Amino acid sequence: MARTRRPRRTKLEVEAAIHSAVLAVLSEVGYSALTFEAVARRAEVSKPVLYRRHSNRVSLVLVAVSATIEATYAEPPDTGDLRSDLLAWLTKSGEMVTEAQSSVLRGPIGKAGDAELERIHALMRERVNDLERCILNPAAQRGEISDDIPTSVSRLFFTFIRDRALFGPSTSDDIASFVDEVIMPLLKAHARPTSKPETPY
Repeated sequence: MARTRRPRRTKLEVEAAIHSAVLAVLSEVGYSALTFEAVARRAEVSKPVLYRRHSNRVSLVLVAVSATIEATYAEPPDTGDLRSDLLAWLTKSGEMVTEAQSSVLRGPIGKAGDAELERIHALMRERVNDLERCILNPAAQRGEISDDIPTSVSRLFFTFIRDRALFGPSTSDDIASFVDEVIMPLLKAHARPTSKPETPY
């Protein structure tokens, strides 16, 4: 009986299969035991397909993790409130990272070369843009803050997320404290001033 030939996948479908395979293999064996062979087998692609895209395991893992992070922060929380939006994003990031996943992420970071480190920096810059687009700009439009928040404040938000990814998830109390005691005061320092009624003479 002739085998049914699988329909040819698009480039995006192949990329998605590779990313899913990387994350699956990482969850099973960790970074130290991850191989191109295992990823290729799981993604149902040949090793040359992987090597055309990635020269080493660090690149392979970073691209897969980056794709997951990009998908996570692509859409705004849209709660209608600045504090609630911030909490929603931090809670979402916490759902992505377990203690075991933190250990997995530390592996490629320690072996990253200049090209991989630049990818990490680029990923951070993109997420800062997401924060401004999805949370800060809507808050400014609602009048909760001004529209000239320093980029350093946005970076601080993702520094917290990065540290959680590398060293383990925080509790809900840690998240609330960071938002209420650090981020909100910094953002409110740039709150849009309310207009005062003119004093009649």
